[in-house]
Amino acid sequence: MKSLSDHKKIAPWIMPSDAALKCFDSSLEGLSAAEAQRRLDSYGPNRLKGRVPRSVWMKFLDQFKNFLVIVLLFAAVLAWAVGDPVDSAVILVV
Repeated sequence: MKSLSDHKKIAPWIMPSDAALKCFDSSLEGLSAAEAQRRLDSYGPNRLKGRVPRSVWMKFLDQFKNFLVIVLLFAAVLAWAVGDPVDSAVILVV
């Protein structure tokens, strides 16, 4: 069997199925229980790493990274500074 580093150079999803099976030393019937256990011990479980959930506050603060939101906030502050609180409130509502 080829090493795992050799497979990083290969895109098995674009290979013909028989070539991919040969590359990974498998067959249409799948792996034997012993081979599956050996690969599990060698490479670990076939699972994606979970992401740490973001808090509600971080999701809220992420909304202010948008350029247009920053422009609107600046316009609201500017409208308030020139003495037009109605326009400032309308901009903040938007």
